[in-house]
Amino acid sequence: MTMTPTTDWKESAAALFGPDWIAPLSVVLGCSRRTIERWRDRVSPVPAHVPPMLAAGVPTTSGFSSDLYGRKVLRLVAEGLDLAMLRDSLRAELAAIDEYERRLAAGDALAKIAAG
Repeated sequence: MTMTPTTDWKESAAALFGPDWIAPLSVVLGCSRRTIERWRDRVSPVPAHVPPMLAAGVPTTSGFSSDLYGRKVLRLVAEGLDLAMLRDSLRAELAAIDEYERRLAAGDALAKIAAG
């Protein structure tokens, strides 16, 4: 999705954080989920700096997952992980994927069930 100045802020949030964008956006912005919900529902006005900040935050690099950037990087950093901790966390996730592939190839029943 190409972000423009007229892109709806909710579209930008969904591009950054995926379809369940309210919770991660609230973590990154440091406000409550309820505040984000009030903005979404037009009960409270969205602060003027939020829409352009979100639109500018959506990566435009080709082949890059903007929702992965939002969900896995921005949110985890906002929750207190520093870059070294984030890299360690992602390495652990890759190791878990490798383990899943190994177990699936070995015929592990649980891995087969998960695969469908």
